[in-house]
Amino acid sequence: MSGLDRSKMRYEKIGSDTDTSSTESLLSDPEEHHYTRPTARSRAWTTFNSVLFCASVGFFTLGCIQRYPSNLEIMKRTSFYSPVWDSIKLGSHDAVVSGSLWTHNASDPFRDFTTPNPDVEAHWQALEDIRVFPITSAQLRRLGKDPAVSVKFPPSYGLGDDAYMAQVDVFHQIHCLNLLRHQAWKAYDHEATIRRPPYRPLHWIHVSHCTDILLKNIMCAGSVDVVTYQWLESQHRPWPDFDVNHKCRNFDDIVAWQEEHAVPVTWGRNVTRPMGFQEVRMPDLFFELNNVTREFVAAASKEDFEQDHMGHGP
Repeated sequence: MSGLDRSKMRYEKIGSDTDTSSTESLLSDPEEHHYTRPTARSRAWTTFNSVLFCASVGFFTLGCIQRYPSNLEIMKRTSFYSPVWDSIKLGSHDAVVSGSLWTHNASDPFRDFTTPNPDVEAHWQALEDIRVFPITSAQLRRLGKDPAVSVKFPPSYGLGDDAYMAQVDVFHQIHCLNLLRHQAWKAYDHEATIRRPPYRPLHWIHVSHCTDILLKNIMCAGSVDVVTYQWLESQHRPWPDFDVNHKCRNFDDIVAWQEEHAVPVTWGRNVTRPMGFQEVRMPDLFFELNNVTREFVAAASKEDFEQDHMGHGP
């Protein structure tokens, strides 16, 4: 074949039983690939996957919302039903309930401290101002009350035929505490006798401290549970129904926890301060009430000026 003119030679493809060999597939011209119209079945699968994806995103978002409820929702879940929850915008905040025995915070308008205070009395009267508002028969039933014996507002008030009287319980609680406060301070001006000497200033500090602590805890808890009204035999004016529904913590469980975890009583009572331990400064009022100076107490025996905890310590 050396004498052949190679420039004139022509190569031709040898036919085979199939024209779709792997070599032809790999070397085929890209222009020979044609678009294939999706079948009805493939379109259905695409639609199904899209719907499934959107549903998954929706359920995930909803799960996140339900997993992290608002503060208001948490308060509602831990309270008995109250119509107040339907419309109140109730916030919450962290606070230190200041209950110092010896330090009088002048900005606290509700603490008498060592003597009755007319300004404090005025603030208490404003705080326990109990107002009434309308609720419906459906809301009454959710409270476990019978509309048949509950007090309606008169038609002349223009509140409609389904308006029943109710009040917010927290203000009733403050009223009860204020009554006890008044009873305690009644003894302030009593005539001293040998059998009944006048109370020391420390007694009134104690009274004002306990009252103040209870008031601040009532206000901190801020119960929006509802007191309804009923017609009571022999009474011509609405009478509060003091059988109020609450969602309560099991107090017996708290008592049981303390019994299980508390150390023996004598352990708390016999604890004394070690030498060299850092002290918290005692307010000046302590020394004024004992009619001594800070320096005198420092030089005297500690036991001579040990202050009774008045039920507040071990």
